[in-house]
Amino acid sequence: MFVDELEQHNILLNKFSIVREHILVTTKEFESQYNPLNASDWSAAWKCLTAPGVRPYVGFYNCGGKSGASVPHKHMQLLPRSLEDQDPFPPVGAALKYFVGKTDVGTPFSAQHLPFVHGFAFLPPSPPSDPGFILAQIFRKVLTHAFKSAQLDPSLCLNPPESVQTSTTLSSSTVAVESTEPPSYNVIFTKEWMMVVPRRKESVDRISINSVGFAGCLLAKSEENVELLRRKGCLNILVELGYPTKFGTPYAVV
Repeated sequence: MFVDELEQHNILLNKFSIVREHILVTTKEFESQYNPLNASDWSAAWKCLTAPGVRPYVGFYNCGGKSGASVPHKHMQLLPRSLEDQDPFPPVGAALKYFVGKTDVGTPFSAQHLPFVHGFAFLPPSPPSDPGFILAQIFRKVLTHAFKSAQLDPSLCLNPPESVQTSTTLSSSTVAVESTEPPSYNVIFTKEWMMVVPRRKESVDRISINSVGFAGCLLAKSEENVELLRRKGCLNILVELGYPTKFGTPYAVV
């Protein structure tokens, strides 16, 4: 459902969402879901997050075939905080309490008690004069930090080959379709921080998980799914989907 338009993006309301007021921010012209978020994307996201009178939203971007992305057209998504929810939003944000005031804005870091490889950065506390440019710079640094932590080359993600930039399909195969296919990753962001998580698998036992899972919200569509989450443990599943970290308590990876 069309809501509004920006210079290079359309703002849509997802009519078939599980959560009410689920917003999609899509590029007007076709761009591949393999492409990294650029200054224009971040500018559009920031306008949505900081629009007057809106409640807190968490944004996310599923990049690549193993990220949980469902369509190949480049789009970001935003989910609102429940009016009744008093817990940290999104849940993974609770991992950042220790780092508040101890880490410079825009400087990538990792929360060592999370067992999967990732990168965080705090965002400027006041609206920057050119938010798209500033956030795109921070994003590139956080992605580089996360990928190097997983011993992956970030260059293919930051500068994907032409064949991938124009791709109209997504591959979730555990074996890359081409040697030049960039690794997949998830991006999670609020007005206060952003997070990047490299991905090596799209699903566990046929349960597909996207950025929302790494934000701390895993969706179980059946009793069988609930039992799997309980049996394996949510953190173990996230490690299996991403890359295990060398920090903290070791978690089993199946």
